[in-house]
Amino acid sequence: MTGSRRRACGAFLLACFLASAVSVADDARFVGRPVVDVLLELRDARLDFIYSSELVPDSLRVLAEPRSSNRLLIAREILLAHGLALSVVRPGLYAVVPMAQRPQHHLVHGQVLDATTSEPVPTARVVLLPIGADD
Repeated sequence: MTGSRRRACGAFLLACFLASAVSVADDARFVGRPVVDVLLELRDARLDFIYSSELVPDSLRVLAEPRSSNRLLIAREILLAHGLALSVVRPGLYAVVPMAQRPQHHLVHGQVLDATTSEPVPTARVVLLPIGADD
């Protein structure tokens, strides 16, 4: 085998190894990591979290991979395993709270009107999504 073929073969094998290592890392992106680190990673200009270090200590670890790809829903899944939830402080800012303190039900009143006729739409169905949800 010539030197260039050997290098090409080595590069190919290295690429295969790295590709498999990346897929394994993607499969276990959150499990075992500190919840605090994951919350920091999920933050951006439109999503932030506040919490007490007593409620979310550095020792608190992610127990299972979240099923969602939405950053807000990932945080909710990770916290739920520890009996914690997110409460909206303002759009884009969520407080980590014990499940018992999270409001369970909200009552919304209103009417859906046809945009062209302004008449009520009797068969309309409204679904409320969490603030900041991208799904």
